[in-house]
Amino acid sequence: MQLHAHTHVTTLLQLLIQRYFAQFSSVLIVHDGRVGAGSDLQREYLEAVQLAFRNLSQQGCVIGLQWIDVS
Repeated sequence: MQLHAHTHVTTLLQLLIQRYFAQFSSVLIVHDGRVGAGSDLQREYLEAVQLAFRNLSQQGCVIGLQWIDVS
């Protein structure tokens, strides 16, 4: 996934993930990766989630992140 500049979605997800997911040891994300399967907002959301978890790990909070593509 290519990561884009910060948006309102990115900022909101940063806050939510830091607040509610930082204590987890791992997280499983299930998504549909088919071409054309999602809207621009859905793609932005997945990219923002990935960025938020990457930022947590850079702050020393390592969380196992697994992605399952159901396509």
